[in-house]
Amino acid sequence: MKTTVELSDQLAADAKRLAHETGVTLRELIERGLRHELRRRSRPTDFTWEPIVVGEPGDPMPERAPHELAYDEPTVDTGPTA
Repeated sequence: MKTTVELSDQLAADAKRLAHETGVTLRELIERGLRHELRRRSRPTDFTWEPIVVGEPGDPMPERAPHELAYDEPTVDTGPTA
């Protein structure tokens, strides 16, 4: 399929130079880049980042950094003690 794509002059020059340096055509370089981006975006994410929240806004800084607290053993809340 033939199509027309407008590229900035600098991007086009960089792409042509890279294609020449790597011994591929500009078409092949563009196709590889598009395939790579399409594959990257179609992969499912295996994890979800969970933020580490320490304290409330305005609280003094903790003695330990949040990334250090992430490795502490989790505590189990057993409810109020009688």
